[in-house]
Amino acid sequence: MTDVNKSAWNGPAQRNSSDTSPIKGTDVYGRPIEWNTSVYATGGIVNPSLSHQNRLKIVDETHMGGSNLQIRNVSRSDQGLYICHSTYNGSVTSGRFVLQQKINKLLSVGFLFSYLVYPSNMIFINETKKHILNGIENSTMRIRCSVHSGNPPETLLLRRNNTIVKNGTHGRIEYTFKATKLDHNVKYTCEAYSSLLKQPLSRNVHINIKYKPLVSIMDSMTECISEGATKSLCCKVDSNPASISTRLVNGSQDIFVKHKVQNICYQIDKVSRYDRGNYTCIAENEIGSASTTIILKVKFPPDIHLDYKNFTIHDELRKIQCKPEGFPANYTYGVWEHQSEFNEHIRNLNSTDNGTLILPRITEAYDEYQDSGNYICMATNGVPNKHHFQQGKAFIVSQGPPVFVKQNSAFQYGAIGKQMTIRLYILSYSKIKCTVIRAVDPITDVGNVDKTFIKSLKVVDMFHGKNITVNGKEMLFFFGKLEQKHFQVYNITVCNEFGDKTYTVNLVSTDVIDTDDNMATGKTSAAVVACLIVLAAIILVCILGLAEPVENVMYQSTQQGQNDMQSSPASTLLPGDDSISDIGSSTLGTIRQSMESRLNYADVVFEPSSAQQASRIIGLEDRTVYADVDVSLVALFSPETRSDTSSSEDDFVYVDGIENYIEKRETNN
Repeated sequence: MTDVNKSAWNGPAQRNSSDTSPIKGTDVYGRPIEWNTSVYATGGIVNPSLSHQNRLKIVDETHMGGSNLQIRNVSRSDQGLYICHSTYNGSVTSGRFVLQQKINKLLSVGFLFSYLVYPSNMIFINETKKHILNGIENSTMRIRCSVHSGNPPETLLLRRNNTIVKNGTHGRIEYTFKATKLDHNVKYTCEAYSSLLKQPLSRNVHINIKYKPLVSIMDSMTECISEGATKSLCCKVDSNPASISTRLVNGSQDIFVKHKVQNICYQIDKVSRYDRGNYTCIAENEIGSASTTIILKVKFPPDIHLDYKNFTIHDELRKIQCKPEGFPANYTYGVWEHQSEFNEHIRNLNSTDNGTLILPRITEAYDEYQDSGNYICMATNGVPNKHHFQQGKAFIVSQGPPVFVKQNSAFQYGAIGKQMTIRLYILSYSKIKCTVIRAVDPITDVGNVDKTFIKSLKVVDMFHGKNITVNGKEMLFFFGKLEQKHFQVYNITVCNEFGDKTYTVNLVSTDVIDTDDNMATGKTSAAVVACLIVLAAIILVCILGLAEPVENVMYQSTQQGQNDMQSSPASTLLPGDDSISDIGSSTLGTIRQSMESRLNYADVVFEPSSAQQASRIIGLEDRTVYADVDVSLVALFSPETRSDTSSSEDDFVYVDGIENYIEKRETNN
């Protein structure tokens, strides 16, 4: 045999042996025992110091350095542990054998022979070269450890990190579980314990679990920020393998998409209320997809809207609801304001705790139109925007029958033989369906009266005790040629879908009637007119106190006989509006001609001066002081240059307290 010199044998120590070495092990029954051994043979030569060397012989049987030990006449002294060491091509192998006496129940004596083998060749089934086992999230995974069993048999253990999860024997152990993300990168250790080994045989493997992305928010799930600030929304993605794409979505709109990244951030500069909402991060890989949502809340002052419907005269409950929309949605309501449609203040009204305005009941239902106008709600949620309270405004109409506004005049004037227009102002929030004019005296036939509406215009009326401006209508009734019978009282009725209203107008003649019965009245009228004109002259001098002379005309009675005195045109002075313009220029000319034949005048001229001393206008014999005139005042504008020969509506002068002053021109007598 070749390579015999490379084998060696140890066996049970004999008496008087000096080269013994103890070895711990087990007997053929598996009981622990300590054996003492000594050298039996080296290189195929039996140790000559052994007392029983004549019964031992080395027999070659292999070509790989192996050898067999032969024992003749086996006795009790031969029982024990035998160890063979063989070397071939630099590789050393060992084998252990136990020879032990066996005693059966019949007290017969025999020997048992056991071959001792180390456990070896431990592996994990399906592990990679890098000692990794692959699995997929939510799937069943098997960890199987295999080993070439030794003799005596080894004990197997499987550890998850440092915790035992399984034990077994016979060269194989298997552990089954449902894989999750938490199993990723976990270390499993397989260990084989044998009495032949000082340290257990072991092997490690790591678990690689493929799992779908796990998306988390790097800050809070809910972000609350004030309008105008800067905010970054950031998501963190954990996935194996890396995510193919990561998207940030606001509602159904993609904001941006990133590929194979772990973290994404989206910065919003100057956050506004329109940026509020849900922002969702969505990541996906080959295993699946996942998402998480950031709720962005933006604090902003409320936008205020009014929930309402237009009222009618038939409504019992009249309410308006204030609807603020801001964040946070905790509102405090202020006092409501009622304004005209031209933003003139009418009144303040108290709100309920939830922002409801219930309009006060009005005694007369026909006056409920005064609830029309702009209503302003004020509310705050504690977030300021220039002002602590924010406002919401709506124009609301309270519909009812037509209204003859305060601006109307119950006395209107015309001249016989001239055209004339009765002018009335009405307010109606619904379509006018009828207009009727009737003389109060049913016997008198006044003939046909044409009527029409003109476009809307601003008129004055009183709402809840306040004079305000509203969009009304001007209604005109035209008389083609006035006769004496036309000068009487008229009832004018207007109606819409909610009812009708009637207004009474007294049509008065401006013609001067020369009768004995009017003489006293004429004298008195002349005096009144003279006084009014003097006062008007004084006021005009104060207003027009410039470097140019100002013509001031004072009417007085003519020096003709008192029997020729006619009544003054004071009846043409209308209250507070320009309805006198309905009297044609020819009518005014007739009046002036009549006046010029009966009156003369005196010019009172004041030169502008810086002196502080006032000028005084007095009556005859100092009996009446009409006015003091301050000639040091300077007018804000120059008086217009007017023709002495023309007569037009520019001849009308309006001064507070004096209405429709008719300027008198000098005539050549």
